Amino acid sequence: MQKIITINIREPTYTKKCELSKLYKEYLSCSQEIFFIWKDNKGINRVALNNLIYKDFRKKYHLQSAFIQASLYQVFLRRKICNEIRSIPIRFDKRMFSIKTNERGLFCISVAGYTKSKRINLPVVQDGAYQRLAKNLIKGWEISSILIFKELLIVSILLLC
Repeated sequence: MQKIITINIREPTYTKKCELSKLYKEYLSCSQEIFFIWKDNKGINRVALNNLIYKDFRKKYHLQSAFIQASLYQVFLRRKICNEIRSIPIRFDKRMFSIKTNERGLFCISVAGYTKSKRINLPVVQDGAYQRLAKNLIKGWEISSILIFKELLIVSILLLC
């Protein structure tokens, strides 16, 4: 079973915004190119598309391997419902995020950034959505992935039972 909970994050600093913005632009352009390649090769499955693009995209885009795989997954989810990709959420799987508390004791989501060895800590606003997330985590639900949207202040968390 799965749930999606949308939470709010505190306004990121200028440095964090720049890092996330660079990541989003690179991720979006990668996704758009994957979509155009898929359109040229209609009927191709995800594995074949991955084999077709992976090596070139690792050289072309400054993204970690997991981001290219996540981009391919997001494109495959949208391939039949849209004609082009204008915006797409960045999907962080278990390898690309962690949950921790910062030095002030605030609940933070730490995500992989554009710079490969750099993590970005995003403090969570402790409102009703945070309380729902905390209750579900106490009940035994686990966070499987995190989606960050273009606005950079809204985060959706996918929970698995």
